[in-house]
Amino acid sequence: MTPELRGMRVAVIGGDLREVEVARLLASRGAEVRVVSLPVSEELEGLSLAATVEDAVRDREVVILPVQGTDEDGFVHVMEGQAKVPFGHSEFACMRSGALLFIGVARPLFKDLAAHYGIRLREIRDRDDFAIFNSIPTAEGAIARAMELMPCTIFGSKAVVIGGGRTGLTLANRLRSWGAETIVVDRSDAARARAYEQGCVALAATELAEVLSEADVVFNTVPALVLPRELLNLTRQDVVILDLASAPGGVDFLAARDLGRFAESLPGLPGRVAPKTAGAIVARVILQVIADENPPPGQP
Repeated sequence: MTPELRGMRVAVIGGDLREVEVARLLASRGAEVRVVSLPVSEELEGLSLAATVEDAVRDREVVILPVQGTDEDGFVHVMEGQAKVPFGHSEFACMRSGALLFIGVARPLFKDLAAHYGIRLREIRDRDDFAIFNSIPTAEGAIARAMELMPCTIFGSKAVVIGGGRTGLTLANRLRSWGAETIVVDRSDAARARAYEQGCVALAATELAEVLSEADVVFNTVPALVLPRELLNLTRQDVVILDLASAPGGVDFLAARDLGRFAESLPGLPGRVAPKTAGAIVARVILQVIADENPPPGQP
């Protein structure tokens, strides 16, 4: 169900091209959208620019922060060329009690502030629907980057995917359909069973060392150190290693450089390779939460 947005007051604070698309989509559905530190045009009906975060969030029913969230100092992630903006005590104090606040992942202090000011904080990266939808542009972007770097085709290559979660399984399925011999490595029996069901080779984490020496490309989706120096040393010199995991990632990049291995971190990949699709995914999840938590009059 699509919620009624006519007249709903929304603020979009910072972000990348995904949040530009979110602002555009919500305004096109009738919301009154106010943005700050985001490169949007005021030509779209229902969209206006704010000078400060306080001005943007004041009296808004919905506030949207980036999927990439805030840094350790409390500054919202923004695109290059946009003014850095904080989101702390003074910004929370300007929000109306009970407002919905969306962010990718919230840091502990951010959660504490939301609770203190009576804000309904929703972390969208924790949701299965977002993660599954978002795995599609992530997988396509990762494969596109691998194709740029590999000296061979995906077809006929040996690809290792570390992590059989939502992103890992979508990626593995795409690689297998392109003709790669695809190996999924995960600690979970259930994840390995699902990988096997998709036609992949499924191995336990303890078996990773046995397949690294043959890999043409390694994709990591686990946000923990799974490729330390001793395992990187087992890979071929021409291997391509792409880390798709959220911070801190899972690759010892200093060791990779010392060993002469190519390893690259790809944070925020959907926003870089498919911002329109990725933004539509964010908007879809936000609209679902609004529909679930703000039912029309007469409904429980």
